[in-house]
Amino acid sequence: MGFTDVQWGADGRVASTVPASVPGFVLTRGADPDNRCIAFACLGAHPAASGTHVNVDAALLQSTLNYHQISSGFTYPLYYQTLFHDLRDALTAAVLQAKAAPAKGVWAVDQTLNGATVTAMSSITDTGPTAGGAVLYPKLFRRLVEYLNLGSANLAGFPAFLSQKADKFMVLSTGQFTTGLDAVVDVAGTTVRMTRPPEDLVFQEA
Repeated sequence: MGFTDVQWGADGRVASTVPASVPGFVLTRGADPDNRCIAFACLGAHPAASGTHVNVDAALLQSTLNYHQISSGFTYPLYYQTLFHDLRDALTAAVLQAKAAPAKGVWAVDQTLNGATVTAMSSITDTGPTAGGAVLYPKLFRRLVEYLNLGSANLAGFPAFLSQKADKFMVLSTGQFTTGLDAVVDVAGTTVRMTRPPEDLVFQEA
């Protein structure tokens, strides 16, 4: 983004940077249930006055920080139905490039499809340079955290838990609409994995 010499405060927030700010803007048309802005973030001067309709096509998408994060392997894709299919396709192409050998960022250590051994919360939260925690797709990670917080690390009940959470989504490669991540999550003893890659799933908004 153009920032250097980033200094962090004791509260975990950025205390100072050089320069103090850079020009940028966001393109948004909504918020999530927690009132968080759903947006594309961009650097530089805004293309139109605030509140003006801007058509986001694949070319404009590729100039956003969102695309940069995906193409650099800094983040996972998480698709919802409100994302236009042409933009989703462009993001998926970037995901596949980031996954290609040598894999970039999270894809170099991701265990979502290969399977992660989960015997305690630390199995997925201790992810420092020398820690052994698994790096997983955030949607799966959050559901595992919720399940483990119930007090048991026995994964035998995890599929039923996922079924009850009733996440609604479509598997793009098959065109199947389904409810419950248990449809794409496999549990074998202490090993949990997804059977479909993140970019193959499109979720319905809550």
